[in-house]
Amino acid sequence: MTDSLQRLEEWLAGRPSGPAGRLPAERDLAERLNLSRAELRKALATVESQGRLVRHVGRGTFLRLGPADLADERPPARQGVERIASEERLPRTPLGDIASPRDLVQARLLLEPELAGLAALHATRLSLAAIEHEAAAVRGAADWAGYDAADSRLHAAIAAACGNALLVALDETLRAARRELNWGVLGERGPEPPSPDHPSVPQHAAVVAAIRARDRHGAVAALRHHLMVEAASLLGPGA
Repeated sequence: MTDSLQRLEEWLAGRPSGPAGRLPAERDLAERLNLSRAELRKALATVESQGRLVRHVGRGTFLRLGPADLADERPPARQGVERIASEERLPRTPLGDIASPRDLVQARLLLEPELAGLAALHATRLSLAAIEHEAAAVRGAADWAGYDAADSRLHAAIAAACGNALLVALDETLRAARRELNWGVLGERGPEPPSPDHPSVPQHAAVVAAIRARDRHGAVAALRHHLMVEAASLLGPGA
C-alpha cells in the first residue's frame, strides 16, 4: 500500500465526511492529507475501483454508505418492517448451489456489456485511470492467481464507472457467484503462466479504448465479444 493510499484509508476510517458521505473538495482533502493533488487522485482511483466511492458529476465524490450507516436514515416503520423480514427470512442458499456456469454466462452477458456502455458515458478521469490500471495488471500478471484477481478488479472497475449504485450492487452479486462457482478454473489451463499475448489482452484493450472514446455502442459490443470468447473457452463452443 502506498503512503498516499494509507493516508486516505486512515482518513476514511475516521469518517470525517459531510452529509450523505460526501467528501471534501479535492484541493481541501489534499491539503488535509498533506498530499499533492496527483497523489490524491491515484489513491482515490484505487478506492473507487474497489466500489467504495462513487463520483457524481457536478455533485462531488461520496463514500458509499453501508447498511449500518443508512439505519438512522430509514423511517421507524421501515426499520420495523426490515427487522421482522430479517427475523423471518430463511438462510441464504449459496449461489453456487442454485446457479450453473451457464446461468452465470447468461447473467453476465445481460448485465456487464451494458455496464461498459454506461461507463463510456459516465466514467470520470479517476475511474478511467482505475480501469486502465487494472487492464495493465492483467497484462502483467505473473501467474493465473494474479491474472484472475486482476481480471476481477478490472471488471469491477468498469462496473464502478457506470455511475449507478444499484447496477454496481447487481454486478457484485454476479462476482460473488463467480467466486462460488470457482469460475477461474472451469477451463483447461496448462502449468505455464499467462502470456502477455493472451487473447483477453486485446479484448480488454478494445473495451478500454471504447470507454476512453466515450463510444457506448463500441464498449457494449467489445465487452460482449470478450464474454462470449471467454464462455466458449471455459464451457465449450455454443455456450
